[in-house]
Amino acid sequence: MLAALEILGNDPTTVLAALTKLAGDQGIEKVKFEALKKRLKKPQITLDAGGARVDLWEVGKATGNGSNPQLHEHGPGTLLVFVVHVAEDRAVTGLGFVVSEAEADAQKIMTAVQSVRGAP
Repeated sequence: MLAALEILGNDPTTVLAALTKLAGDQGIEKVKFEALKKRLKKPQITLDAGGARVDLWEVGKATGNGSNPQLHEHGPGTLLVFVVHVAEDRAVTGLGFVVSEAEADAQKIMTAVQSVRGAP
């Protein structure tokens, strides 16, 4: 599962509000957003997507304060949070989710995230 939306700004409060909405819309449960908010200040990984900076965070049992995120009716897995900085005051933020049985599909989400492009 991959879901994204464009936001105005890229501060942690704006990003977190968008991520909370996306998680609810997509049926992603058991995400400790307050713990995630603290982590948004420093990306776990930063990549380049055609000149746009992509910040990434993995949220799983080890990084989610002992709780695995779950996709409603599909079980636990790993959540990938991303922010693509497409312009100074615009970003695309989103979530990728891979259920535990399909961990091999995580690379597909990483490839998709790196394909985001924007124009200032």
